[in-house]
Amino acid sequence: MRRRAAVTTVLGLILGLSTFTTSSGASPRPASAPLGSSIGDLQAIDDPQLRDEIERRRFESGSSADSAMITVELLHAPQNAAAVDALVGQVGGRSAGNGPSTLTEASVPIDELGALASAESIIYVRSPRSMSLRPATEEFTAAGPRTTEALGVMNLDDWHSAGYLGAGVRIGIIDYFNEAVWAGQQTLGEVPAPAGMFCLAEGSGCSIWNPETGGHGNAVSEIVHDLAPASGLYLATVDTVSDYYAAIDWFVANGVTIINRSLGTPYDGPGDGSGAMDQVVDYATARGITWFNAAGNEGYQQYWRGAWVDDDNDGWLEFGFADETLDISSACFSLLGTRWSDWGPPGTRTDYDFFIFEDGFQVYPETAPSQQQGAPPIELDGISGCGSGGQKSIKVFKRSNGSGSTGDVLEVLSYAGQLQYSSAAYAASTPVVDSRNRALVAVGAIDAPTGVTPAQLAYYSSNGPTNDGRRKPDVSAPTCFASSVFAPQCFNGTSAATPAVAAAAAVLRSAGAASTPQGLAALVKHSVIDAGAPGPDNQFGTGEVRLPTPPVGAVDGSPAVFTAVTPARVLDTRSPGTGYLGVQDAETILDVQIAGVGPVPAGATAVALNLTIVDAATGGYAQAFPSRWAPVDGVSTLNIESRAQTLPNFAIAPIGEAGMVSLYLPSGGHVLIDVLGYFRPSEATAAGRLVPLDPRRVLDTRQKVAARPSVLPNGWVDHRPVANEVVTVDFKAASGLPASGAAAVVLTVTATDASANGFVTAFPSGIAVPNASVLNLRTGSTAANTVIVPLGSDGRISLFTTSSLDLIVDLQGYITDASAPVSAAGRFVPVSPIRSFDSRSGSPIDGATVPLATGGPLPATGVAAVSLNVTAAPGLQANGYLQLWPSTGTVSGEFSNLNWNRAGQVVASGGIVRLGATGALSAAALGPMHLILDINGYFTG
Repeated sequence: MRRRAAVTTVLGLILGLSTFTTSSGASPRPASAPLGSSIGDLQAIDDPQLRDEIERRRFESGSSADSAMITVELLHAPQNAAAVDALVGQVGGRSAGNGPSTLTEASVPIDELGALASAESIIYVRSPRSMSLRPATEEFTAAGPRTTEALGVMNLDDWHSAGYLGAGVRIGIIDYFNEAVWAGQQTLGEVPAPAGMFCLAEGSGCSIWNPETGGHGNAVSEIVHDLAPASGLYLATVDTVSDYYAAIDWFVANGVTIINRSLGTPYDGPGDGSGAMDQVVDYATARGITWFNAAGNEGYQQYWRGAWVDDDNDGWLEFGFADETLDISSACFSLLGTRWSDWGPPGTRTDYDFFIFEDGFQVYPETAPSQQQGAPPIELDGISGCGSGGQKSIKVFKRSNGSGSTGDVLEVLSYAGQLQYSSAAYAASTPVVDSRNRALVAVGAIDAPTGVTPAQLAYYSSNGPTNDGRRKPDVSAPTCFASSVFAPQCFNGTSAATPAVAAAAAVLRSAGAASTPQGLAALVKHSVIDAGAPGPDNQFGTGEVRLPTPPVGAVDGSPAVFTAVTPARVLDTRSPGTGYLGVQDAETILDVQIAGVGPVPAGATAVALNLTIVDAATGGYAQAFPSRWAPVDGVSTLNIESRAQTLPNFAIAPIGEAGMVSLYLPSGGHVLIDVLGYFRPSEATAAGRLVPLDPRRVLDTRQKVAARPSVLPNGWVDHRPVANEVVTVDFKAASGLPASGAAAVVLTVTATDASANGFVTAFPSGIAVPNASVLNLRTGSTAANTVIVPLGSDGRISLFTTSSLDLIVDLQGYITDASAPVSAAGRFVPVSPIRSFDSRSGSPIDGATVPLATGGPLPATGVAAVSLNVTAAPGLQANGYLQLWPSTGTVSGEFSNLNWNRAGQVVASGGIVRLGATGALSAAALGPMHLILDINGYFTG
């Protein structure tokens, strides 16, 4: 494989000299000093690694080197990406591949580097950075077949016995591979033949088989194959950021949905998830990939973090009391880099210079890069060397202050070699590991794979948080596995823990447990046992990965009848009295016991509930689904626009394994569940059946009694409801509700123009206001929700509001009581929630009536109504509403299923909608919009 070696080789030569030719430890060369006479007219080249490469080429080829092509990375502002591409072409170069927005890799003539470095559209020119650091070489010893111990420790043996082996899942492994080792493994049955291979180095093709490597990628592949033996393995070796993008394209073209990467990465950004490799992760996950990455083995004496201290005012950083050197313990070392927290515009940055010294002499670099000339606040990234055996150390000189220098945090991270001063916290704030992407899982190490509780974190496993305070790693897993590659030693480190987790994810995916990259990552983070301090932490993440028992059974599709209850709160993570859990992080999965709790008996197959998210951590959505019997992230139950929002939604949720309903919470926040009733299997019966009706408006407080008495209560005095008022709803003859035979009503409740933040509760008339809500509103907002409400003894229901607003109620149907005729119609059949329609795959629905085939799990005949979640994205249309009705029915023009009050709002509501004879719906809205329908069951006809 072609491999750039300029920096490592030059540094090795410098450190290997018995007489040092660099300056001593007084002060580094001033910024204004020339870079060296041999650089000639390339004065603008500031990057030491690029200068070294130019020097090497000129030494080997003389002046002819100046016209040769050299590969560089051009850093630029996002808006200048196209201009930089054009400039590369103008100087006779070509792009080797581009990262998104801020980095362009290009091959250009050496004698044009000065012009590029001086171009207004380019911030900095540097040598391409290798983002894959090769692990230490190990000798291969054939040791006979091995079975990874994680099979039993992580409960994967139970999943294998149930037939879940990762079939149909393709896994990409980014690493370094040895062909002879692979042949031996394949003979032993430890790995299969690779399903595909890809290699790229600075845009040039190569072979993944590298005899200089000891088989790190081979050992990783062995673990994956042991734990997910039916999965296909796609092997890749790549170097630069640009190479990574090409590899992602290749993975996607080959159907890879999981990536395992057990490699170290030099610093490339601030440690807050915004670096170049974090953008690679975003690119991969947006194309359907879940990414598993080693959290790093730098948790023990390999990371230093501190503020600028210079008590003697000589310009050199003091790491300890009167100590201006950070000694490295080993003769040979490798650095992931040094950096500091001043990431403002180049002209405002503090310019620190980091140097490597040996026995008190400065040996690298000759001149450090200038951050005020455009260099990122990162130095010594990816530098390795051995030297002559003397004491290696790092020293830091402040060349000049920047306008943002107050409070700078400086960092040093060693890949090989222990540091004199160190800490574990923040060591995991490295590229990829620090990603904010929901489909990235960073894995810490539990050494060794004993399965005992409490688990012991490996002393070397990198700790979080990230530099912006987020928890890392995401999970932890066993390591130190028997390996045919590294026998008789075990294969350990986060490098070995990560493929164990990636393989477990492949098994989950092959079982249909998750349908998206984000959902799969969330499920893995949920499939843990707590480790370390109670709750998630910066050592173990959410815990030690240990899969539950494989799912048994499926959603009970027996036709069921409904029993309405007075709204009852069964979960409130804010309150110790009803399932206190505290605020939930984004991406949390909660398993909530429903059957056998509160008003819901054991044996119930579905529950009607109101799900409320309070103080969401971020915008997004939430999903309620039958535990273990439906994929995570397959559908949505409510949609959340922004952080700190409070939003409820009605849903009928099939009850899953062990009587539980699971909640997937990409938006986090507090969670409330109010039970409105439940379904239990039944033969033909009188009570508990749904009778769907053509939608009819039964309350509208915006109207006047003189003009519209049918939509106002008997005896109503025209007014706008005020705070803490109870409004009674009469169901007059025009509504279609019979005088007898009804136990509860199915309603769409809308509140508009709220005078203050508050909520609305619906309940049977004649009782006290219960502790529940159907709507939560912000000042001035409009919101709608579906609700099933038992009728009071007088045949009415009540609405309580905490703020002044107008109330609108539309009747959608009713639930029968014991006096109704006996029938098999109107019973509910739960199904595993499924997305039945999504217009986002085509054109928006326009303002005309559009027939929508329901499809999915519904039978061709015998369906009276469908239970679904409706999500609308109305685009530019503000103050609008959505109507759904039977395709063969007649719309009254005065009802709604969804309401919104500003352009671009995404709104959702649960609904029960009658179907026409053709088994379809019609939809109408004000203006073009996208529509999504998620079905969770249907009512028999």
